[in-house]
Amino acid sequence: PPRNCVVSGITYYLEVLGDRDASDRDRLIALKFVGHFVGDIHQPLHAGYARDRGGNDVRVEFFRNNTNLHRVWDSGMIRRMGRWSDLATELNTQVNAPDSKKRVAKWASDLDAVSWAEESHALTEKLYTGIPKSGIISDAYMSQQTPLLKTQLQKAGVRLAGVLNQALKE
Repeated sequence: PPRNCVVSGITYYLEVLGDRDASDRDRLIALKFVGHFVGDIHQPLHAGYARDRGGNDVRVEFFRNNTNLHRVWDSGMIRRMGRWSDLATELNTQVNAPDSKKRVAKWASDLDAVSWAEESHALTEKLYTGIPKSGIISDAYMSQQTPLLKTQLQKAGVRLAGVLNQALKE
């Protein structure tokens, strides 16, 4: 995509996806990239600090595994939450709960990838909170950060549905 960033990638691939004259192969590739990029942009370290390459240069130990903060947020914490299907069911149930309507409507009304990137960047500092100088991430960090992670996953799902509906409308 032009300019080679996640925001332009989302815009580009949504255009391809919505183009009824594009080949099925190109539209399938576009669908895969849109799903991937919308997920990425909601992981705050993807909009993080250049000085540590979005947490890639922050070495940590996560439940006896030497890794980096970016990887912890990309997959490590999600894997520690149990089966992905159970997590997806939990998040979907919460999104569809009656007391979530206003919050979900607010997320769904914001279908601008630039806004998502700015929102994620604003959350970045919170991801560094609670990491001890030793770099050993514990259950306490998981407990502290899990609500934010779940919210970001929910936002990504709601917004992905919104941009897909918009791109694929007749």
